[in-house]
Amino acid sequence: MFTFIHLTDLHLSWDSSLTYSGANKRCIKLIDSLNQKKEVSDVNFILITGDLIHASPYSVEAEAADFGYAIPVLNNLEIPYFPLLGNHENNWAEGNQESENIFTQFTSYPPSYTFESKDYLIIMLNCTSGMLYNSSVVGNRNRWLDSILSANPLKRTILCTHIPPVRMRSNAPEWSYIDQNDRLDEIIEKYPAIALILSGH
Repeated sequence: MFTFIHLTDLHLSWDSSLTYSGANKRCIKLIDSLNQKKEVSDVNFILITGDLIHASPYSVEAEAADFGYAIPVLNNLEIPYFPLLGNHENNWAEGNQESENIFTQFTSYPPSYTFESKDYLIIMLNCTSGMLYNSSVVGNRNRWLDSILSANPLKRTILCTHIPPVRMRSNAPEWSYIDQNDRLDEIIEKYPAIALILSGH
């Protein structure tokens, strides 16, 4: 078995006045705490399920500036971390190559990817369609996920998304807090080897 930490929605920004109050300080304090505590010495990795940065109001310049601040901060972690895109990284436009290329440039990870730990497959799925829903992009994303799972039908799997595949907040607008595609739910239900789903938002 293995041990991991799940973090999400750090909302780091090069200018602390442009993000949630105290976001930068909280993250720095958390990293210091994780690096110092003996009880996390056996943690294998950290999963960060999106919105590493705030980039608001959004522009590719704001995204790049925030990543320029955030990655050196996160690289202070003494535990390996695996980042995922959130809607603040691509302004709700899943599949936007310009913004997603910035994510890859700074993190060295593609928008969606997989890795393995012990007997588990971990899938980091770019799942950020909301206001700017694109059926072609979402269809390609779902086919990619299905191909990964069909190639590993019996392998225990952890699926990470930013926007949850099921509604998590009843008082929130549906376009914001649930992925807008029934096909994703069908894929998840088809593969019982998915042992855990982790989301953010």
